[in-house]
Amino acid sequence: RDSTERGGARSGGGSGNDPVAEERNALRWFESQGIDAFVPWTAVAPGGSERRAAEVGGFRPGALINPPVGEHYDSTLARHSRFIAALAGMLPELVIHDARAESLGDGVWRVTLELANNGVLPTTTSLATRLRQPRRIRVDFDHGSATLLSGKPVELIGAIDGGGRTTKLQWTVAARPGATVRISAGSPVTGNVSQTITLR
Repeated sequence: RDSTERGGARSGGGSGNDPVAEERNALRWFESQGIDAFVPWTAVAPGGSERRAAEVGGFRPGALINPPVGEHYDSTLARHSRFIAALAGMLPELVIHDARAESLGDGVWRVTLELANNGVLPTTTSLATRLRQPRRIRVDFDHGSATLLSGKPVELIGAIDGGGRTTKLQWTVAARPGATVRISAGSPVTGNVSQTITLR
């Protein structure tokens, strides 16, 4: 940095006309916190008789961008850590409730279950629903040796609100007593759950 330019910066008037007012405030704050963020200007003599004398120094790289390590940084980090931990505890939690098979006679069975969200947040936000990203909850009904009479083997269902809200699913199959069916449900947000039901 040229010494003439440095002197010109110093000659500024009040804070409204001072082009480096923010840097001066930052420097005072660093000094009050005992943070070594500024290298004093030092005169150097470049080689060659035609070059003017110059000074080097100023704020250390990144000092005005990265938060300094210290009491304020630690307290800010602690607050953000608590927020992230609390938010993680609010994520949707998919649970299968009341899964059962009911005999309708003549080897026909009705399989029902309730898919619940025990988390605080919904399984899909309103924006994600409009954008169709991420994928909705996919429910797979593996009927094995049974014959599927009604219901879909694969179904995508919409958002389930938090706080234990549920959605009911139902299928009808034909099978011998003792046969099993398996229901799996999940999405990239909720993870996966599954349950096997014996027809009896």
